[in-house]
Amino acid sequence: MAPASRRCLSLKERMDVVQRSDKGQSARTIAADLKVGKTQIQKILQNREQVMDAWKAGSGAARRRISDVKSKYGDVNSACWDWFTKARSQRLIITGTLLQEKARLLANAMGHNEFTASNGWLESWRLKYGVKSAVLSGESADVREEDVASWKERLPTLCEGYDPENIFNADETGLFFRTVPNRTLVARDDSCKGGKHAKDRITLLLCASATGQKLPPLVLGKSANPRCFRGVNRAALGVQYASNKKAWMTSEQFRTWLTQLDRRFEAQGRKVLLFIDNCPAHPTMELDHVKVVFLPANTTSRLQPCDAGIIQAMKLGYRSRFSRHMLGKIDESRTATELAKQVNVLDAILWTVAAWKDVRPLTIVKCFRKCGFTVPPQADEEQPEPEAEELNVEPVLGNTTLEEYAAIDVNLATSETLPADWEDRIVAAARGEVESGSDDDDDDDDDD
Repeated sequence: MAPASRRCLSLKERMDVVQRSDKGQSARTIAADLKVGKTQIQKILQNREQVMDAWKAGSGAARRRISDVKSKYGDVNSACWDWFTKARSQRLIITGTLLQEKARLLANAMGHNEFTASNGWLESWRLKYGVKSAVLSGESADVREEDVASWKERLPTLCEGYDPENIFNADETGLFFRTVPNRTLVARDDSCKGGKHAKDRITLLLCASATGQKLPPLVLGKSANPRCFRGVNRAALGVQYASNKKAWMTSEQFRTWLTQLDRRFEAQGRKVLLFIDNCPAHPTMELDHVKVVFLPANTTSRLQPCDAGIIQAMKLGYRSRFSRHMLGKIDESRTATELAKQVNVLDAILWTVAAWKDVRPLTIVKCFRKCGFTVPPQADEEQPEPEAEELNVEPVLGNTTLEEYAAIDVNLATSETLPADWEDRIVAAARGEVESGSDDDDDDDDDD
């Protein structure tokens, strides 16, 4: 099949690209509909803020076609951004000088031997992609007590000007959504980047405030259009749903989630502080109503509220519901494994929503306090315990405890790792020789 030709897209078409991406459509699908290359669509999505700002301006001048880049070095700019996000995912220390040197090397590899990567270019590039001038630090091997103590000492200053109800933490967690409890599956060192369990996984992004407000989860599945979604009103599910081939978080999807979160709080007239870890898929962004603060590297087990018990509480609720479902249907199948195969992504979403709803605000408050956040006493007001049906799930759990069952995917990978030749791939993609290698949405229906 002949490659798609590159043509100029109007601002209206580019805005449509952004909106379709926000609704979960893949770059491949959008590119096919518009009869352009997938790389062109990906570059538009990388510059979504520029497109949205021009669209909001509404003037005749702004409504004309805007270029992905305003100079003849647009391919260098895009390649540098790609390199920057991937280098950050490798926990590399990035300085302005290092970025300029890398830009020169990329430019030379792409045939721009006259490119100088001046200080003016660096400042323009930094503003274009919303990169802060602060130096990013790498991740150490172990949790250092002095780092934990120093962070907790600085935390009140970081939170100044924000009420507890406007202080949030968000984190991803992998979920084997139809795995039967078994001692052989309780392997916490298994990151499951592929293999036989990969199709049985989804990734969840949970976000909650220091006073116990819970935002709708983001669910990342493998298929854009699972068969189980047919006839279902997705807007009524109580989650945001997106997809890619690995069912994990990507930097593009996290940027989309953050942008939508910023709009949510803008509509509410709120300014919030969001604490996140330095996951490879978490890019640096400047927003109007959400200020992002990165937790110190390799300290999330001690300093991140979601890791202090919030995610565990949700998973206990999920595993309990899965076990009850199995118990109620066990007579309909010869084995529990056969019955588990009938569980689909829609079931997983419904159980996730119910389990997330049942996580008590007081549990969340205690997790924030455990990580050093100051939460006023009035947040301790007892909430009524959710009514849970008393069922003996031991026949399903066997000799595995519910706590062990809930932790089987505690170390499940939630974002991509890089191949050894990632820098060469960036240059090749910028030259138009190969695809960028990012995970694209799978638009085909499947049995989930």
